[in-house]
Amino acid sequence: MNKKEEALEWAKQFETSKRWLTHIQTNKTGSHKTQLEYAYRLKRFCDWANKTPDQLIAEREEQLKGKTKQGREKTEDLVSDFFQFQSKPHEGETEKENHRMSAKAYYGALRSFYKCNSDVGLKGDTPRAVGRRVRGITLDEFKQIDTIVNPRDRALLRFMKDSGCSTEDVVVFNYGDIKKEFEEGKDFIHLQAVRQKTQTNYDTFIGRNAVEALKTYFQIRKQHGEVFNDKTPLFLSNLTRGGRRARLNENSLRTVFSRIKQKIGIVVSPHRIRKMFSTCMAMKIHHPIVLKYWMGHSVGGSGDVEGSYVLPDLKEQLQAYMEAYNCIDINPKTDEKEMQIQNLINSAIAMGLSSEKIEDIRKVVKREKRMTPEEVAQMIKKELTPGGNCANGQHCQRIVNEEELSKLLADGWAFVATLPSGKIVVSNET
Repeated sequence: MNKKEEALEWAKQFETSKRWLTHIQTNKTGSHKTQLEYAYRLKRFCDWANKTPDQLIAEREEQLKGKTKQGREKTEDLVSDFFQFQSKPHEGETEKENHRMSAKAYYGALRSFYKCNSDVGLKGDTPRAVGRRVRGITLDEFKQIDTIVNPRDRALLRFMKDSGCSTEDVVVFNYGDIKKEFEEGKDFIHLQAVRQKTQTNYDTFIGRNAVEALKTYFQIRKQHGEVFNDKTPLFLSNLTRGGRRARLNENSLRTVFSRIKQKIGIVVSPHRIRKMFSTCMAMKIHHPIVLKYWMGHSVGGSGDVEGSYVLPDLKEQLQAYMEAYNCIDINPKTDEKEMQIQNLINSAIAMGLSSEKIEDIRKVVKREKRMTPEEVAQMIKKELTPGGNCANGQHCQRIVNEEELSKLLADGWAFVATLPSGKIVVSNET
């Protein structure tokens, strides 16, 4: 259990903080992430003040009975002192970190806590702080990331890139959410999504980059015996629980981003990917509401007038998305030869060829522009069949034609996959 989970369990022990958490769930969005953040900030304040949440409110009520302004506003003074404390760097932190912005977030949580538990909330305005402007990653950076991640992470990151969805929105999708259009073989798929942060329903889409990666990822899962149904999570964690892989969660996603940074030095996050989506698509999407809507932002005031009357219908939105997709397309439509080569590489990924080997093949293809699909297939065959003829009892895979298949199956080889070229991959591993 991490510190924020511990803080949430701690907050549930006291009547005032327990009431506050219930208020957040009922009257706010109530996401688990929000509760974790607020509980953690309250605990930091209580530890600093050396008081429990119940003691803070009891003191507040006594202070409000005071006859002098100074006596009635002791809580405001206490919170202001804490704000100044949080605004300064602590042990192990640097002056460059935006501590004042962090302190403002603490102040907001404490205002919410006192407002929920007292007839008179904190007086005065929330202190000002200038936040850092987070830039999105570039499309070139995304392409670099795409070449070094595994099939699951590639499908996940492309899904986020194509849809503009946040972390908490992505992990709740099931196979049933894309099943119809995916199984119809469509390159662009409509998503009915829910912005978990605000509990807002919205529509968005994924394009051919995500669809291609999902095909490879699903093929690998099916080869391991997984049976898909409408409730099957779109993305699974690599960890196992009781012998079964669980739905991908936000903690696992943080590990994905950390691993990318360690490997190639690019800082990537859900916010940076969403920023890239909005920045790139804004070059083509000039409608005042559509792009905000696709990202799950609230687009209407009272009665959601803009959402009801300004948004184009779904067919028009899809057409606009398709026309703008080239702005975020990392594999623009190519000629037939390039498509065949890409399909061969996708099949090699599905058969378990390492990301390092795949990257080597991509580099050769990029350098030798006249390579044919047959030559690429031979390269892949060599990588899949170390030792050539599987000498000394080695386990290996081979690419064969239909005439060779019957004899190999009789000799104990097993079918693995069919390549786009029509040739077949077999393995002698039992």
